[in-house]
Amino acid sequence: MSALENKRVLVTGANGFIGAWLCHRLVEQNTEVIALIHDDKGLLDLHGIKDKVTCVSGDVESTEEMGKIFKEHKPELCYHLAAKSSTRDAAKDLHSTFKTNVLGTVNILGQVKDYGCAVVFVSTVKTYGGFTDKCFDEEQKLGGTSAYASSKIAAEAVCRMFAKNFDLSVSISRPGNVFGGYDDNYSRLIPGAIKNIFEDNPPIIKGAGESKIDLVYIEDVVDGLILLGEKTISKRMNADAYNFGSGESHSVKEAIEMVAKAVGKDMEPEFAGEENVCTECLCIEKAEKDLGWKPKHSLKQGLEKTVADFEKALK
Repeated sequence: MSALENKRVLVTGANGFIGAWLCHRLVEQNTEVIALIHDDKGLLDLHGIKDKVTCVSGDVESTEEMGKIFKEHKPELCYHLAAKSSTRDAAKDLHSTFKTNVLGTVNILGQVKDYGCAVVFVSTVKTYGGFTDKCFDEEQKLGGTSAYASSKIAAEAVCRMFAKNFDLSVSISRPGNVFGGYDDNYSRLIPGAIKNIFEDNPPIIKGAGESKIDLVYIEDVVDGLILLGEKTISKRMNADAYNFGSGESHSVKEAIEMVAKAVGKDMEPEFAGEENVCTECLCIEKAEKDLGWKPKHSLKQGLEKTVADFEKALK
């Protein structure tokens, strides 16, 4: 029995890629899900759960709207995923990015302070910044300098401030490059490649595709978020951070070749532009030790399930 069964759980960003998958799993665990939706992309419909959750409309940037939602539903746990998550678009509108990602987090935690629920904040691997040959662990200094990474670093600081000064149970997750079905952000590597190959267009690779990244399948990340939520609601967490990655790196070129095999088409990628070759890998020892979590899917297995979900969505 999950510690979240029959609990009231608010998921912000519930209509996003990770949020919808998380809501699906929470529904399966008999959790009372309050799904905060800003722009409805129909992902909860694709998962077949929209009629099984309580959908509420609101903007995390609005203190008034968040106050009404917390007062009415009184969640016991909040997964805060709502964010401007496009790394490409973040720098184009800095004000909007920081308003949503930082002020939105302040608003959520301000309500949490008043109503006393626990919080799992979903951050990103991008907060680590510089790429090295060593896997990133949770104790190292955050050095991300992009607009998106900087906004998430600031939001993590907000989490630590609220946890320390208001005695709240707050935890932070830092997923790697998450992929899986029903992700319609085609600027991302995996969904973009799948879409191109389905349309008989070559997938585009920047440079020679030699950079290595940590790719982790969505169901494994959701497993980690559930375990972290159970721990956060049961024990006071002091903004403790946990990596959810595969613990290994694959080159971009290798990943795209594996996508083509999963789709079943022999298609050569198209190389364009220049590449700043780098390596990205998450150390997952802390999550294994504290949460009993580790990924269940290899990259090959995850890609096969992802392609199958894309095919279902196209029917």
